[in-house]
Amino acid sequence: MNIQDPLNSSKSLGIHWNVNSDQFHISVPSPLSQDETPTKRVVASTVAKVFDILGLFSPAIIQGKILLQKLWTLKLDWDTPLPENISNLWKEWTLRLHNLSAHPVDRRLIPLNLPILNQQLHGFLDASNSAYGAVIYLRTVYSNSEVTITLITSKACVTPLTSYNSSLGTLCCSFTEQTSHDCSIRLGHTLFQCICLD
Repeated sequence: MNIQDPLNSSKSLGIHWNVNSDQFHISVPSPLSQDETPTKRVVASTVAKVFDILGLFSPAIIQGKILLQKLWTLKLDWDTPLPENISNLWKEWTLRLHNLSAHPVDRRLIPLNLPILNQQLHGFLDASNSAYGAVIYLRTVYSNSEVTITLITSKACVTPLTSYNSSLGTLCCSFTEQTSHDCSIRLGHTLFQCICLD
């Protein structure tokens, strides 16, 4: 099924909703052709075109943002060809990103039409030298004891460049941990306001 078909799909904020299958597909730019040379301008433009407001594809998208941050540390001009090692990483990422459109995500948070016994929100967060993030899942227990766990949303950000300064390493690590913790708290607070749980 063609997700671009307006009869089958509705697009908003970078996400296609297939109304027949009731699934989300991310809208991503096409990979570079063989004769195109990746530059910092190309990388920045491509990363900016990927918009995932629901946070369904954060683990994949954040890799492009990490690569873009590396280019800033290299202080390359906008139209200077990327170093070979960075260029290879970039091409691999764009190919993986393009493949995301073939992996839909179910829109329904509660996939089974059964009486519900219990629902819980579970939040996880983590941080590294490259990035930090938080994710929220919904755990649902049904009357037949079956359990489903569905992704609600996530948020990922690159770690501030100050972390590369060894004298600020400890401080930045503490800051990153606190920031990711705050991110998870804000996500959970917002979702509790939007979702009615017993």
